[in-house]
Amino acid sequence: MIKNMDVMKKIILLILSITLFSCIRSYRLNKLENKINLLLKSDSTSVISLDTISSFKWDELIVVTPYGDLDKIEGYDLSRFPRSIESFDTFIFLGFTHHKKGVRWLNIKLNGKADKLFKDGIYQKSDCKFYEKKVVIHPLKL
Repeated sequence: MIKNMDVMKKIILLILSITLFSCIRSYRLNKLENKINLLLKSDSTSVISLDTISSFKWDELIVVTPYGDLDKIEGYDLSRFPRSIESFDTFIFLGFTHHKKGVRWLNIKLNGKADKLFKDGIYQKSDCKFYEKKVVIHPLKL
């Protein structure tokens, strides 16, 4: 009888664990994050166009560069976004919102190209084409 009780407790614990973990949902866009990070490593990429993302509803993009603070952004429900970004200096945070509520997010690894493409701000979906600004130096004629 005691052995059956132990088995029952284990089964109940297993069911509760499965239920709990199935309720946890990740709002991070890992696949898109990896694709963008790979694109930024390539020499040929000079435009990142996020305005074509349609796998979820969104209307604005929040860009926060290193040591930025999401708590300073007023009028938005950003509870789905991580709060630890202000202590990191290795990535740029991109948070997608819909009707001023955070829906999905990703991190872009810092490199020379990402720094040129993404600047702090809140962007409308239609404005989410980020261009690398190249500086052209003309040689002096002597």
